[in-house]
Amino acid sequence: MTDTSIRKVHHVHVIPNEIDFERFKAALSKTVARYPHTAGRLIREGDDWKINLTNSPIPVLISRVIPNPSELSKSFPFPNDFTLQPAHLIQPFWNSEDCGKSFIFGDGKDPLLGFKLTVWENGTAIGISWYHVCGDGFSIWDFTRCLSTYYVDLDAPESALPLAPSFYRHFFRNPFSREPGSPDLTENFLPRMPHYARDYDMAQLEQKYAARDAIAVQVQLRISGESLEKIFNGAKEADQPASEGVKITLHDALVAYLVKVLNQCQEKPTQMVTLVLNYRGSSTKPSTVTTFNAPSAQGNAIIVVSSDPLPSSASSVSALSRFIRTTVNQTRDHKFVEKWVCWASYLLGKSANAGQEGRFPFYGPEDGEVWINSTYRTDWNDAHFGFPGKARFFTWVTTMNYFRIICANPRADGSTSSNGVNDANVCVKIHKDYAERFASIITQEYPDTLVEQ
Repeated sequence: MTDTSIRKVHHVHVIPNEIDFERFKAALSKTVARYPHTAGRLIREGDDWKINLTNSPIPVLISRVIPNPSELSKSFPFPNDFTLQPAHLIQPFWNSEDCGKSFIFGDGKDPLLGFKLTVWENGTAIGISWYHVCGDGFSIWDFTRCLSTYYVDLDAPESALPLAPSFYRHFFRNPFSREPGSPDLTENFLPRMPHYARDYDMAQLEQKYAARDAIAVQVQLRISGESLEKIFNGAKEADQPASEGVKITLHDALVAYLVKVLNQCQEKPTQMVTLVLNYRGSSTKPSTVTTFNAPSAQGNAIIVVSSDPLPSSASSVSALSRFIRTTVNQTRDHKFVEKWVCWASYLLGKSANAGQEGRFPFYGPEDGEVWINSTYRTDWNDAHFGFPGKARFFTWVTTMNYFRIICANPRADGSTSSNGVNDANVCVKIHKDYAERFASIITQEYPDTLVEQ
């Protein structure tokens, strides 16, 4: 697996009540026992990386705040309920004392998980700092749901918890290996992962992000379930004559629609779409679901795969939807997964082991690219800590032409939908010359869309 990703993830769950700290500690203890790697330490020995299961303490900071009455609103402690918040607003709610490093380098000193509990009258922000070596979004979702379940009921039965985690590690061959039985891997595979073929030292990486962010502004959209259904139905109806057996999804249609609108604004159209995909359970045949793509596999079981160049014929939402679904179907074939992970593991390991502090891939689009990182099917507020329909979820960070698609926080009535299709938060940074036009096109076509710029 691609577990030499040594970045950090920050989440904040907000509940409308003061946390019971003793109950939280007990729930955290039981959750860590189920996910023991989170209490470990990252060790680098030569070119080998591992998490030592040290059962180290999990740092938890507690802060009590007294808001000004004028600050208290439904969305407190943030100015709105959009899931992605700017860094300067969300940083005060994570544990920067114990988990302040953006990257860790395997010296065995840094905790892999930390919390900050910010408490005010009738409210708590539960800040989670999680290093990616512990796992991807699916892994932290599992962990947080487990923590929430135990917080509600310390004696929760196994049936109430997420699937028992699998910690099996499959060691893939070096892609240059030609041993009998090894997959036929050549450098022709690298065009599907150009982001791993290029790496940078820390200063270069920061400059690259800063340069792109300097010419972009953040756009947040809340697209209703009703509008999503219209986008999907329109794509399906237009696609009927040319579907060729490819069954598009609502998510395909949303991605296609966003790319199409972006192309209406840019001087040059998008040439490539890069997708962040979870490969757990991925297979074209049930018999090929193995230990490395098991449904409950912990770690970074994700593929960050670039599509083939977009054909000129893929200009409509329906054609783009079909192109995206075809890419996803090809990518989720277990043979493709094995080839991709061989290369990604090799390249990430090579970057991590380059010098004392390593080198890093740029997780973001180059010119002519769009990235899609979606957890729309994941309702982060399933981790509600006893407040279903009232808990809210927040995270941070995107960059230019990097779309984050997340299930939206509850509406005022506690629901996320009125038609069975959850509202979607879409967050992206768009070039400042056409960010306003991008948002305007969407709100004109779907007037119930909420916008924050």
